[in-house]
Amino acid sequence: MSEIDDKKLRKVEKRLNEAMRDLLYGGGGDPGWTELSGAATCFEILKLLGLKINEEKDIRQTLEVENVYNDNFIKKL
Repeated sequence: MSEIDDKKLRKVEKRLNEAMRDLLYGGGGDPGWTELSGAATCFEILKLLGLKINEEKDIRQTLEVENVYNDNFIKKL
C-alpha cells in the first residue's frame, strides 16, 4: 500500500465531508435509504482515518435516529 501525505489526506477529509453534507442536506427533501447509507459510509471512513467530521454532533444525530426511517445507520456499519 502506498503512503498518503498530509495534503492528500486533507483533500480526502474535505471531499468526504462535502459528500456527506450533500447526501444528507442536498436535494429537496429528507434523505432516503441510499443517501443515509452513503453518508454513514463517509462517516465511518472519516472515523477510521482519524479525520475531522464537520458538524459531527448533528450528523451523528441524523444518522442514528433523526431520519425518516428512525433507524441507526451508524450501528449498521
